[in-house]
Amino acid sequence: MDRERNIWLKIERLPRYNPVPYGRNIMEHHGDGTISPQLIERRRVDALIYREYTEDWRETVDRKIIERDITEPPPAARIPGAVLYAEPGELLRIHVFNDDNQPRSFHVHGVEYGIDSDGSWPFGVDVEGGRRHNLNRSDAIKPQDSWTYTFRITKDSVGAWPFHDHVTHIQENIERGLFGGLIVRDLQASSVDHEAVIFFHTLLHRRAQNASEGAFSFRSEDFGVGGEFRHRFPSGLSSPVRISYRCTRHPEMTGSITLDPASSVLEKRVDMRDLGMTGFFDPAHINVAPGATVIWHNRGGTTHGAMSTSVTSAGTVADPDPIPSYCFNGRTFLPNTPRIVVKQGEKIRWYVLNLDVDMMWHNFHTHAQRWDVAKETVDVRSLGPAESFVLVTQAPPVSLGKPKPRNGVGEFIFHCHVEMHMHMGLVASLLVAEDDERVHELLKGDPSTVGF
Repeated sequence: MDRERNIWLKIERLPRYNPVPYGRNIMEHHGDGTISPQLIERRRVDALIYREYTEDWRETVDRKIIERDITEPPPAARIPGAVLYAEPGELLRIHVFNDDNQPRSFHVHGVEYGIDSDGSWPFGVDVEGGRRHNLNRSDAIKPQDSWTYTFRITKDSVGAWPFHDHVTHIQENIERGLFGGLIVRDLQASSVDHEAVIFFHTLLHRRAQNASEGAFSFRSEDFGVGGEFRHRFPSGLSSPVRISYRCTRHPEMTGSITLDPASSVLEKRVDMRDLGMTGFFDPAHINVAPGATVIWHNRGGTTHGAMSTSVTSAGTVADPDPIPSYCFNGRTFLPNTPRIVVKQGEKIRWYVLNLDVDMMWHNFHTHAQRWDVAKETVDVRSLGPAESFVLVTQAPPVSLGKPKPRNGVGEFIFHCHVEMHMHMGLVASLLVAEDDERVHELLKGDPSTVGF
């Protein structure tokens, strides 16, 4: 008979979440890596999270995602909000309370459940077993209401499984942080010294676009060197309109177009040029007449594209266009991303989950560590949207030769090996110490600078 266990989750808001809490990117090739306050502001997200509580949502359960991650924010201020654990033979009853102001749900991968626990709109049931929209539903928990989801954990559920909202705008809600992971432990697995749960994902709070903005919106396909994209804008405006846009591949590459009835320019070319790992529009800001055609020409050495992000009346102050953040566990760029302290030779079990559900694929690469997959030894593995896997590695030696690091510590990065993704923030590290004394020093030091 299944062992029944109850888990209590609450969907909560986490306003103005900052994915770069230490305000630096140490892999920048110039300066000290300080990120400007303006760029930090554009990365902030009014987040949503699942947060774990004790029975009847009385008190929060404050458990770290990675015990040895020295840069992990406190549970009340982190993304994701919850990672759950289970074993084969359990029957989980997960009680989810919606403390947001919009209907939300809970959908988990990899386990056994009935349609009352699928959480996928519009295929769930209401409290009376029907599908009436005016009642609380499994696939749309009303604000300030709850639903109990029931899951059977079997032997073939061993692994790492994502969970997320599945009502509407699934990607947008995941990009605000409304996701987590269910780790089903293998009771027969060999023991390890540490566990590390790693989420690939994007954070971005999209502006709501009203009907009048739709006429000015545009998005090109990505195009290569020498390629062009043309877009003709609406005519008949009586007052200026400003359209902000960015590169589809390089979010920090931004520009704007003002449609000004006083202008006589009916065609304007904008060149796309490279600058380091990103680029710039030349000119970045243009003024054209309503009905004008804008031509973007790729004069760089890499792929670019153009997409609108917001529309305002010219002369008004708009919110800065948001920048998407490529994240490990809610944070982007070292030293903000996980820095995990271990001792050389120790074994780590990794649970790797990809919650980037756009058209973006990633891979997971560990420096100086390998693992076995299908009778092969590898150090890179790809994963698509909502895909996950489990692996075990051994922490490498700090040094095999001379000179040795004076502090007895080696920092070995792990990252997405799509280079653009790595330079956009998908890089974190394993801080490997020679002995227990140095482990203790790392755990007690300043998380943003210790070990450097």
